[in-house]
Amino acid sequence: MDDLKIGLIADIQYADADPFKNRHFKNGLKKLDHCLESLRPYSPDFLVNLGDSIDHGFQNLRPVLDKFDNFTAPIYHLAGNHDFEVAETEKESVLSMLGLPTCGYHSFTIGKYRCLLLNSNAVSLHAYPNGHRCHAKASQRLKDLERDGYVYANFWNGGLGYQQLQWMKKELQFSRQVGETVLIFCHQPFYPEDRHNLWDTQSILKMISNYNHVVAWFCGHNHDGNYGLWNRCHCINLKGLVETETEICCAYAEIQEDVIEIKGFGRERDLRLIL
Repeated sequence: MDDLKIGLIADIQYADADPFKNRHFKNGLKKLDHCLESLRPYSPDFLVNLGDSIDHGFQNLRPVLDKFDNFTAPIYHLAGNHDFEVAETEKESVLSMLGLPTCGYHSFTIGKYRCLLLNSNAVSLHAYPNGHRCHAKASQRLKDLERDGYVYANFWNGGLGYQQLQWMKKELQFSRQVGETVLIFCHQPFYPEDRHNLWDTQSILKMISNYNHVVAWFCGHNHDGNYGLWNRCHCINLKGLVETETEICCAYAEIQEDVIEIKGFGRERDLRLIL
């Protein structure tokens, strides 16, 4: 396989709830239908849902997943911070419901590409019940970031944590040895600097600087969308589907030998990114 075709959707945030500011929760399923119909003719090799499938209430997750079940390509879901806005006793069920391992991250290969799907909630205030040791650890991490004045020191963000960063480093080392090109999918961005970025941003900046075969980081979380180039890695932040009453936003990305062609739908823009 030389070219890789990917469908991308972010921040559906479906809930059976009235709108709040620009967030139209109830319309998420209908807009998701339109996104999937827009992507279907392009026959992507797989589709990544970049997280925040729901907004509040575990019961909202099944209707979203049912929509994806009708799509012909394999689906990979990431967990976002809003996916954990569920009852304390239901938090531990979110990852398994999304088809993720207990650690929340994994990788797969397709042709010459290695795809890393990260868990930006591994260190966070929302993924664990109050009183859990990981919740206390995340609280201290946030205090440290606030003390040091980082713009992304916000409670709605989270981090990968030491164990996942070590796993990521091994994946990048191995993929470089065998000549694979790496694509990374994460709910949160790390670049450009923004208040929505990962708590681990400084570690990621250093890591990506050491590996020229990491060519793309696809993410959501910042509903306005964003783009930046760090080292050789194109950082592509999709817009949030929840932010409009009817207009959609999703993307089709075709990874070629020397370029990434992105076709945007609705609010999402087209991009041509040179590798």
